[in-house]
Amino acid sequence: MKRLILSITCICLLQACASYSPYHPASNRGYGYSETQLSDTQYRIDFKAREIERGKAVNYAMLRAAELTLEKGFDWFEVVDRESDKKPPRISSGVGFGIAQHQSIGSRSSFGMGFEFGDRDRSEADVLLEIIMGKGVRPDVKQVYSANTLAKNLRKALAMPTSDL
Repeated sequence: MKRLILSITCICLLQACASYSPYHPASNRGYGYSETQLSDTQYRIDFKAREIERGKAVNYAMLRAAELTLEKGFDWFEVVDRESDKKPPRISSGVGFGIAQHQSIGSRSSFGMGFEFGDRDRSEADVLLEIIMGKGVRPDVKQVYSANTLAKNLRKALAMPTSDL
């Protein structure tokens, strides 16, 4: 029983220490990225995250646009519309628990539980991009990006592993 409790505690601690990346497909709460196909070459990218700077949220949205462009077999994309919004903080609450085992002359186990209510602020950043994808020579327009180059540069800037796209 002691080993089971110790194992569960270690797993919980490791999970809590694992770094969280906001770059993932959108969850049921809407955090992460999603895309909507508008035409054969036109998509809307939505990236939403908690507790993130607006500039970093834009980078994640642009990375998703670059990766989607490559996934669909295109070379470049043009940003035809961009909206970014940093929503004001909101109050949140949470529940946590822990298990500990103490060894001295005798063996004791204890269980604790905590609740968090109150003024913990959580801000949200939401970025919408509308893009048009293309192949071949890029048009000489300000908001046109090479998908391959942009994906490599943003992954490096965001300290993410490189992709095989």
